[in-house]
Amino acid sequence: MLVPLAWLQYRWIDEVAAAGHARTRADVKAAVDRIASELDRDLTRVHVALISGPPVDSFLDRLARLPEPAESLSVARILKVIDDEPWTAEVWDAQRQAFAPTNAPEWWISRDRRTGPIQPAPLAVVGPVRGRPRWLPPFTDGPPPGGPPPFVQRAGNAGAPEPWIIVEFDEAKFRNEYLPRLISRHFGAERLREFAVRIVVVAKPHETVFAMGETAWTTPDAETPLLRGIIREDSLPPPPGGRPRAPINASGLWRLQAAHVSGSLEAVAAATRNRNLLVSGITLVILAGAFLALANAARRSRELAQLQMEFTAGVSHELRSPIAVIASAGDNLASGIVAEAERVREYGAIVRDEATRLNTMVEQVLRFSAIESGRLPLELDAMSARGMLAAVELELRDTASRAGFTWKIEGADAAVRADGNAIHVALRNLAENGLKHAAAGKWLRFSVQPFEKTVDIVVEDRGPGIPSEDLPRLFEPFYRGADSRRSQRRGSGLGLALVERIVRAHGGAVRAENRHEGGARFVITLPAYNT
Repeated sequence: MLVPLAWLQYRWIDEVAAAGHARTRADVKAAVDRIASELDRDLTRVHVALISGPPVDSFLDRLARLPEPAESLSVARILKVIDDEPWTAEVWDAQRQAFAPTNAPEWWISRDRRTGPIQPAPLAVVGPVRGRPRWLPPFTDGPPPGGPPPFVQRAGNAGAPEPWIIVEFDEAKFRNEYLPRLISRHFGAERLREFAVRIVVVAKPHETVFAMGETAWTTPDAETPLLRGIIREDSLPPPPGGRPRAPINASGLWRLQAAHVSGSLEAVAAATRNRNLLVSGITLVILAGAFLALANAARRSRELAQLQMEFTAGVSHELRSPIAVIASAGDNLASGIVAEAERVREYGAIVRDEATRLNTMVEQVLRFSAIESGRLPLELDAMSARGMLAAVELELRDTASRAGFTWKIEGADAAVRADGNAIHVALRNLAENGLKHAAAGKWLRFSVQPFEKTVDIVVEDRGPGIPSEDLPRLFEPFYRGADSRRSQRRGSGLGLALVERIVRAHGGAVRAENRHEGGARFVITLPAYNT
């Protein structure tokens, strides 16, 4: 199920990344196109107001049609030039409300007037006046000898050169106010944090006119031409005998370019796709892990249920046997069937042993339940390792003697940080486990091995050892080895589980292994008590 899901997620993420990349590129391209259109529209509004609009009676009327600087471009100066060898020029004086003589701009003298109505450096719009309003001087009788075109042939003024109007814009305000305001309005603050914008000269691509953000990139993600020409939306025909409107230059004089601050949209899309794939992959791995954990939990739950059933059956059998023996012995004693003193002592020993066995089983079950529920308090103190081993040997001495076991305690003494009663239970369980399963060897050895921060207590026997298939599950609750199940050996499967949990509660560890010489070895590692 996860394999097709992973494949579908890969496809979806790739498609989403491609769609996002295309959408972002389209948005940026639309933004730069809107900027170009608005700049051309603002240039056109100024050109129409002062140059190419319909005739009016006075220049003041033309000035009144200029858009407000806050909404459009700021005009620096307005000139009127006439080619009468040399060029004569006049500049509009706003205070006097009239034109005053001035020198023709250097850039105008060297400029080919046929290059279009827009001058890029400095930014200006130019053009011959279409009408003959009163504020222009009268026509001369003819063109100057060798005068450059264009001329407008007029009735009664044949061959007179038409004056040119030049409108120069405020360069400082254009770069510092108009362009930032225009770009910010169409890009938006959030998009400008992601993209850098620059304007370059078409004829000199390495010459930057304006820049916002880091522009050390070569290939833009979106670009559009600027200063394409005077783009008029009305349908007014050119005046009679006048030239047609200037054609639109599709390539423009400048180019507005935008690129992502990370280098390119492709790199951003690839990084986003890879990040989404990584997150998706991690999610799938977690999901797969959850599925495996769920399957393992279900398996463990089934195994635990089976073990609990076996434990219930085993404990029931184990409890029934001593109870039956005690009841039978007590009935014989109570009915007087057993009257001899020697037989009475034998029956008394049977009742005692079976009661001890019964009590041990109940204690193990209760103690295991307390440990599993976290209700077993530990009183940690300095305890002698050899002293605890000696206490276990003394308690089981009679049982070991009757079974013919040789019992040894070796190694130097060491202090451990432990709860004496709890560790006594763990050591006794290991000793009883050896007496039960290593009866053929008749030998038990306890040894103490101190280290710098820990102390090992080792319990060894010379029995048949532990089957390899039982070693991984030896400390599981309710688990009984294959040999124990086959031989129907008494036990609840809690002894070693109780050992492991008691030791772990002390911050220690226990492990089981087989001896090279034959038999089993259990090693309990406890924290050393350092004063």
